[in-house]
Amino acid sequence: SYESNMGTSYLNSLSVNFLCFCIYVVYVNYDLHKPFGLDVTSFAISTDDQPKPSGVEGKKSKKHKKHDDSYYEPILNASFYLYEITHTNKVGPEGKYGHVRGRFCMLDWTKQKTAPNTVPRYSDVINKSWKKLCQNDTSVRLDTIVKKARHFDKENPTKVHSLEKAGFIYHESRCGSTLASNMLTVADPEGHRVYGEPTVLHVAMKTGNKKLINDVLYMMGRSNDPKEKRVFYKFKSSLSRHMDVMPQDVPWIFFYRHPEEVLASHFEPTEIDEVVCLNSRNKTHASEIELATDYGKNFTLLTDPEVCAIRLASIVQGAINEHNRTKRGHFINYNSLPSSFWDTALPGYFHIKVNEAMLERMKAITGVYSKTTWTKKVLKWEKMAAEEKALKKDQKRAADKFMSSQYELLEELSASPDG
Repeated sequence: SYESNMGTSYLNSLSVNFLCFCIYVVYVNYDLHKPFGLDVTSFAISTDDQPKPSGVEGKKSKKHKKHDDSYYEPILNASFYLYEITHTNKVGPEGKYGHVRGRFCMLDWTKQKTAPNTVPRYSDVINKSWKKLCQNDTSVRLDTIVKKARHFDKENPTKVHSLEKAGFIYHESRCGSTLASNMLTVADPEGHRVYGEPTVLHVAMKTGNKKLINDVLYMMGRSNDPKEKRVFYKFKSSLSRHMDVMPQDVPWIFFYRHPEEVLASHFEPTEIDEVVCLNSRNKTHASEIELATDYGKNFTLLTDPEVCAIRLASIVQGAINEHNRTKRGHFINYNSLPSSFWDTALPGYFHIKVNEAMLERMKAITGVYSKTTWTKKVLKWEKMAAEEKALKKDQKRAADKFMSSQYELLEELSASPDG
């Protein structure tokens, strides 16, 4: 009926007016109290009270506890070794490195000193020590512990000393650098500490921050063993493109190999792992794109052998650029090993006199595969001979096009007294 419709309309209008009035009251109440410091968000449930997933940092992560001197003691007396740095994502190439943290733990170097071919990488040393020694590690702000360590070392010269940074080893890859680092170790096991591809230093190098790099080197080069004298660092091949950020007073050598040989080694059919140089397809370095462009090539359209050839060429170019810039560094051809290492590299470049005992130990290690931990290989006999032959032709073409001119230059530098 007409009356009932009017009643319903009246009730709906009243409800809407009442709702608007409530919204107005809430708004006025908020607006009146806001100037007096009342934060209505304080009535919400605090997100800090909610449990965080394990291993995930919240935006308001808890502050790290302050520790007494006993907490730092194993690091200060050089019983704990720096094996990782974190929080480097915001570190720039200049200035302080802020809240970077270092992780330290006790390590057993015995195996690396006596049989380096079984633990050629620093990560192998860490893994071998993890269960018994390294699980109870220590995390500290790096700049804080570096400051404490420098003061401690100055006040306690008989307890801890800094090892001489005696040499850096760079390489093209698959060209004898691991064998060289193993020979360095056995030449003087008590006196030499050799870091094989230490990720902690690689992370620092990629930031480009020289203060961070020098502090990492300082912490890695401390020793409480009076017999230890020198420290050497062997890097991943890709780090040759970051040589310019490293200390200029440390002698370095660069290992290289004939283009066809090194390229074929990367595609060797007995490798169980993927072809490592093809990682450049997913993680392309700027120098690789630039080099491909110089040759009139679109990097994304390159064949597999071409991708690897460009990657290797960019690595070699990094070493050539550093040599041209500083007139320092020495180049060693893989085919001259092992004798060139003890005849030339050690006495001539690293200034280490080689005696008969050292020579015998180095000769002995050359008879053992340099990467025993990596020798789990499977022969891939399913490849057809024709496919292998075609691949080798592609490799040869790629090596000739992108790597041959560099190789000729490396041969000249290697033959030069300054190279």
